[in-house]
Amino acid sequence: MFDRPIIRNEVRSALFGGRMSPSQEAGLDAILNEWEQRRPSADLRWLAYMLATAFHETARTMQPIREFGKGRGRRYGVPDPATGETYYGRGYVQLTWKSNYDKSTRRFGQDFVNNPDLALSPPLAAAIMFGGMTDGWFTGKKLGDYFSPGREDWRNARRIINGLDHADTIAGYGRQFMNALAAGAQGGSVIGTATTMPPPSVAAMMRGSPKSDAVLALQTALGEKGYMPGPLDGEFGPLTEQALLAFQKDNGLVPTGVFEPAQWLDLARAPARALPAERVQATQETLRELGSTTIAQTDRAKRAAIGAGVLSALGLGDSQTNMLGGLFERLQAGLGAAPGAPPGLLETLVKLGIGVASPGGPALWLGLAGLATYLWRSANAVAEQRVDDHRTAANVRDLKGR
Repeated sequence: MFDRPIIRNEVRSALFGGRMSPSQEAGLDAILNEWEQRRPSADLRWLAYMLATAFHETARTMQPIREFGKGRGRRYGVPDPATGETYYGRGYVQLTWKSNYDKSTRRFGQDFVNNPDLALSPPLAAAIMFGGMTDGWFTGKKLGDYFSPGREDWRNARRIINGLDHADTIAGYGRQFMNALAAGAQGGSVIGTATTMPPPSVAAMMRGSPKSDAVLALQTALGEKGYMPGPLDGEFGPLTEQALLAFQKDNGLVPTGVFEPAQWLDLARAPARALPAERVQATQETLRELGSTTIAQTDRAKRAAIGAGVLSALGLGDSQTNMLGGLFERLQAGLGAAPGAPPGLLETLVKLGIGVASPGGPALWLGLAGLATYLWRSANAVAEQRVDDHRTAANVRDLKGR
């Protein structure tokens, strides 16, 4: 059961600009009611992501809506010849296609096929959302694919509904809803940590402890609570220690970096880590302003990629080819080879390179273009991983200058 006023207060502040209308509160309650009726003991991250999806898909109204345009220009936007109804998107998650209306009819005992507007009823819309997202009706992907013991992927969970459309935005909403649900949860572990807990007899664990299932269970439980321990590998390394120290500090425990058996209960009862909105909604620009050295390095790599791309676009002329010849002479001198020394492997390779780079030859241009693409993609992948680490607090130290 939830403390509804606490949840409303949390989401009102974090997501609704400090004010919720009666209809927004009613929509929130409809979804919470469905959860408490159907899945009260399931992973709360599932509920948080469904709330985030409804928040986004309904343009923050938290009321079931009709798809904008009513399917115009899409195959499902054409009236069905048998029923005369059009199965465009309706509800919290925009139920589309006759086959999905038929699934809802068979699942919930209401005739959605002949009365598709039933999907605009908040209780029924909530039931459809729960069925489709937990069982994978919509795209074949389901909540359990992205939220389970040892796994938490707020971004890719968007694939349950619509590829990666607005994935990062909805992931941020999901984390904020999770913070609110954790604050309002009453009794028990909020995301099933108790099911992964070893017996209290397990010895204390600290950095350098032997690799074990107990350490793996600790890493899993810390990750579920929002304290990212690094790879879930059963090894108590520096990232696991940092995550544990952050957990101990946040929950009024002495921050020793040693996990005592008695702390399993503290970990099970602790709310999910409450991260500030500016962290979970961070971008590369945010980290750039904070002075992240990783982002600075990737920026330099991207500038190098642009330079390589420009050279590729312009091609190389005689002066550049002569420059390569001069480079060969300097390499020889730098490596201690006397001018006029017998040719060796280095000379052979450099001359081969000069031959490939001859004016008008496309090989070097193509090589530079490939290098530019590789540099850009690699740098951007590193930057996005850094942003994701920041959003999830995988890095628990202060960010200034990192």
